[in-house]
Amino acid sequence: MTDPDLARRIADQFSGRGKRADIWRGFDAFLDTDAFLNLGYSPRYGSHLLGSPQDRLAKLVVAELNRHHRPSTAEDGFPARSAGKLLDVGCGRGGPTYRLGERTPFDVVGIDLVTENVVRAQDGAESSQRRGSDTGLPSFLVGDATRLPFTTGAFSAIVAVDSLVYVPAIGRALDEFSRVLADGGVGVVSDLVADRNAGVPDDDLERFGEAWDMPRPRPRERYLSTMAERGLRVRRVRDLTDNSVGRFRKWSQLYLAVADGPGGGVLERLLRREGLDPDAVTEQVRAAHRALPALRHVLVTFER
Repeated sequence: MTDPDLARRIADQFSGRGKRADIWRGFDAFLDTDAFLNLGYSPRYGSHLLGSPQDRLAKLVVAELNRHHRPSTAEDGFPARSAGKLLDVGCGRGGPTYRLGERTPFDVVGIDLVTENVVRAQDGAESSQRRGSDTGLPSFLVGDATRLPFTTGAFSAIVAVDSLVYVPAIGRALDEFSRVLADGGVGVVSDLVADRNAGVPDDDLERFGEAWDMPRPRPRERYLSTMAERGLRVRRVRDLTDNSVGRFRKWSQLYLAVADGPGGGVLERLLRREGLDPDAVTEQVRAAHRALPALRHVLVTFER
């Protein structure tokens, strides 16, 4: 993370401080944000509000990793644990990291910029140990994606679930991915990229990034070429948009119709009653609504 101000804002957003944290408290009502901070994935005809769409995305990442790694299978049906170490970059509160620990053959390490996230993830690991479940439990630490505190070639696999979108110096992060990933290692990244042909003005993408404390989403072509320049060979790109962010615009449209219409006062009072800043929440929803036609949610698999 090269921008100290942005790093501070991200930490505030995910630690319950500052106006950007309010929308996450709103998400608490219908998403499992105690464990998952990533976008979700839902089947074509499934509801994005039933089950845990964020957990479904984590399991999709697991399946993609296992598909390319081709692990052996243990008696319990899960992969045998014999494949080295896996790094989950931007692990958040640990939800996807636990799935990786349960369902892949790796010893898993999660790293996140935000201390509060790592504390929550560690609390989850300790709770699992108290329940007598310690198979595949990850370890967690605080760290920066652009300065990973690991030796060269330390990991057989690397994953980032919707976390690189917050990193302004994406090239430096991918340099680190290439450094810590062993030769022949595999990586899976889910992320938001921009479609240059969607007709969304650059200013709207810039405002979206500002409202959500992230850099402006990068064009898909440039994102993939940046990987290649770092020696990361892209093997597969899967577009998840229709099962993910492609569903969000009808919700943002409904919210803004209420906020900007006769019911706006009622909505404002409801948000304030829940301790949320209606101006901050509406700013973020409006910025997302304008940017959504250009946003693509992709799953990228690569090898070193």
